[in-house]
Parts: sequence; C-alpha cells; structure tokens
Amino acid sequence: MSSNSDRVIPVYGLPRAAPGQTSEPQHALPPPPTKRTRPEHAPAPAPRRAPSFPAAPASWIVALAAGFALLLGGCRSREDASLVRLRESGVIRIGYAVEAPFAYVSGNQVTGESPEIARIVCRRLGIPHIQWVQMPFDELIPALRDRRCDVIAAGMFITDERRRLIAFSIPTFQVRPGLLVQRGDPHHLGPDSDLARDKALHFAVLSGSIEERWFEGHGFKPSQLVIVPDAVTGRAAVEAGMADALALSSLSIRRLSGGNGATEAILLQPAAGMQPGFGAFGFRLGDKALRRAWDGVLQTFVGSAEHRRLVARFGFGPAEIPTLTVASHQTSR
Repeated sequence: MSSNSDRVIPVYGLPRAAPGQTSEPQHALPPPPTKRTRPEHAPAPAPRRAPSFPAAPASWIVALAAGFALLLGGCRSREDASLVRLRESGVIRIGYAVEAPFAYVSGNQVTGESPEIARIVCRRLGIPHIQWVQMPFDELIPALRDRRCDVIAAGMFITDERRRLIAFSIPTFQVRPGLLVQRGDPHHLGPDSDLARDKALHFAVLSGSIEERWFEGHGFKPSQLVIVPDAVTGRAAVEAGMADALALSSLSIRRLSGGNGATEAILLQPAAGMQPGFGAFGFRLGDKALRRAWDGVLQTFVGSAEHRRLVARFGFGPAEIPTLTVASHQTSR
C-alpha cells in the first residue's frame, strides 16, 4: 500500500479564463436593490418551516446498534471463539506423552498429574468429553500449533524458548532435576557432581526436553547424547549400558527406579548446574479465552486440599506444590 500523500483533485465545469483575464471571471455590478412595498391590507406571508423527515423505524436503530457492537467486539470475538467452540462441540483434544507420573496409561485409562487435573478443569468449564492424543514428547508443540490437539497435558516445563511458540497456564508443580543410573552408581554421579565437566559420559534424554537443551548448551556433542522418545525407553538404555545415566525430573526418576532394582535414582542439587523446573499446560498463542478460563480454575484449585490429595497419589508432596507467588511470577515472565 502506498504511503499517504497529498493528491490534486481536478474540478470540472468551471469556465476557463479568456486570454488576458484572471482565472476568476469578471461580472458587472448588480443594480441597487429597490424597495418593494406591500399593499396596506395584504395578508402577511406565512412563516417558512424547516422541512421535516419521517422518523427512522425502530428496526433500523436496532440494526445500526448491532452493527456497531459487531465492529467494537470484533477483536474480542476471535479471542472468545477458542472456548466457545469447545463448549459447543462438547469435545476437547488433549495431547500427552508417556512420562510417569505426569502422564501415562494405566489399563485403558489415561492418568497422571496432568490428565487428572485436566479432567477437573474441563468439567468445571463445561466441556464434557476429552479425546486423548498420545504422541512422542517432541511432537506435542508442533501438534498443538497444527491444531491436531487443543491443549498439552504432559508435565511440560516452562522455558523461554517454548514461550515463543506456545502459551502456558500457571504452573501446577515444581520439581528438581534427577538422574537414573545403574545400581551402585558405577560412574560416581553424586547429587553434587558437576555434570558439565563429565564430558566423557553418555546421557539419555527425551527428545525435545529441557535436559537435551541443557547438555547441548554446555558443549556436549551429539554423540554423547542418547535421544529417546519416552522415559521407559531411557531406562532401558541405562540398563543396557547404552547410556551412563538418564537425565529427567526427580519425580520421574524416582518412579522409574522402583522397577526391577537394576537402577537407582539420584536427586541432583543446585551445584550440578540444572535448575528446578515448573510444569504447566500448553495452549496456542491465539487461544487466549481458553487459557484464561483454564487459569481461572487453576488459581483456586492448585494448592487446595483437593489438589494436594489428588497429586499425592502420584508422588507429589508439599515441596512440589508451587505457591501463588511463584505461579504468578512464572506466568507473567
């Protein structure tokens, strides 16, 4: 679109000036006005009245008001459609990846910290049916952006990199990082070990996880990382000696180590270099109405007695429950 500029608009129908004349035509002076008298007994002329127009029908006024309302509310209608659409259809598609205790399948039931909270939120938002969509962890964000699911419920950590792609709810948990190693910790990876210095070791990480990004950011070569699609495959890599350790959240590591006794969990301290993570639900950037309504439920639910009883089933204790101050800070960043 061209920029605004002054335009010259030609005016047609005006007489052109003759040669030697100015552009404005010359006119003779009109004769002086003469005084006209009215006969003595002639009636005075009736006063002129301003023309009247018929009143606009009420239906016109209503239509105009509705039009203005649509114009003014147009910006909000797009935002509101994300929640209204799901309520009208009665079905929401929730994407998840298998990583206990955040999301996994028990029998024929999808369960875990994130799916169980999602059920409560959907019920309170008036969305009766959930369609669960299982996929590898690194496909969750692309699937959400491509509208193959409506919400991510997989215990996904909030990161600045992910914030550029999707929006997050307020966090529902906070956890420290951990390592799953072979029984006896043959490589002496203790809670205070400086992982960035252990460049001779091989670590299993979930594809697309913050652990993968951490090792890449600290100079680890691709050959030192064993990329796995889920936590169970990562444990198998450690048990088979393909990886010296699996890097994951402490909650997942504790759950994985309770299997056949071939592995054990290490809860990493801050000296190891990895920071605690905050997990939340994921939404498309444009689905503001859905995210705000979801947060409205979480603000009164997270930290409540009902919430604590629910997540205790999955190993979450008081240390894993974020405070309202922490939750607000993570959301507003």
